[in-house]
Amino acid sequence: MKMKQVCQLTGLTERTVRFYVEKELCAPETRWMDQRKYYDFSKENVEELRQAEKGLFFYPGDPDNAQQPRADSRDSQNLPPRSGGGRGS
Repeated sequence: MKMKQVCQLTGLTERTVRFYVEKELCAPETRWMDQRKYYDFSKENVEELRQAEKGLFFYPGDPDNAQQPRADSRDSQNLPPRSGGGRGS
């Protein structure tokens, strides 16, 4: 599925999705066309993005498929949940 669909399904911005892909928290199929990079996301990729947003890693190589909190997740820093506004809210 395309980036726009992924953003609608997850509630994430395109910038956030690209950040998670860059940090290898999600690995969609990638193709180049006219010197532009395009992603093709699977249902599994959407779930990886949802887990990344929750502050969880998914370890496909782990036999128990354990999910571990990220060291920098908002919960581990005792930060309040993000509000829905833009900058400064």
